[in-house]
Amino acid sequence: MAEARTHFKERNPDYKSGYRPTRIVKETFPEVSYRARKQQGLSQKELFGIAQEKFQGVSLYGLEVSDEAFAAMESDTPLDILVSREDYLAFAEFLKNDPRTQMDYLIDVTAVDWKDHFDLIAQLMSSEKGHKIFLRLSLPKDDSIPEEKRAKSILASAPSLSKLYLGANWKEREVFDMFGIAFEGHDDLRRIFLDEDFPGYPLRKDFTHPHIISREG
Repeated sequence: MAEARTHFKERNPDYKSGYRPTRIVKETFPEVSYRARKQQGLSQKELFGIAQEKFQGVSLYGLEVSDEAFAAMESDTPLDILVSREDYLAFAEFLKNDPRTQMDYLIDVTAVDWKDHFDLIAQLMSSEKGHKIFLRLSLPKDDSIPEEKRAKSILASAPSLSKLYLGANWKEREVFDMFGIAFEGHDDLRRIFLDEDFPGYPLRKDFTHPHIISREG
């Protein structure tokens, strides 16, 4: 653009534009305070109580279980439950089939890469009642894999939810593709976006690629 302007001035030295920029004053809007939506379905405390009836080892992610913790939660904040690997599949099945919870809709399956483990998160919802749960599973990374091979290796695995929720087929393939987490019992576990021979897993912190632009500062 700058080069084009220079050429134009060279060809038209006497040209003077009549255009004068006009400053536009942006309209200001009054500040509106946040108002949580009306509670849909069961409260976080009620959902947690139902969960603990059968799975006493469940806990709140990042919080101590207390009345104060539940009272501080906004009504539209999904309950974030941490469950053991052994209970993960059975707990999801319980949430889906129990008439009080009816978590029949799988919104998403995603993951978070930490230094020594992954958090696998299944986001469940009841289409009938409206309440939601983040079902979180902590997966330690496989330390037996040599350092030079880790970035291109599967470092963790978890039970698949694809027999409970058909949509998990695609969502777990995406987590496999991006994070290198395998899913036991999945009937078609292969990359969904990248080529089968793609080196590494792009959403992991150990991923490197020649075309990545390094940003400093």
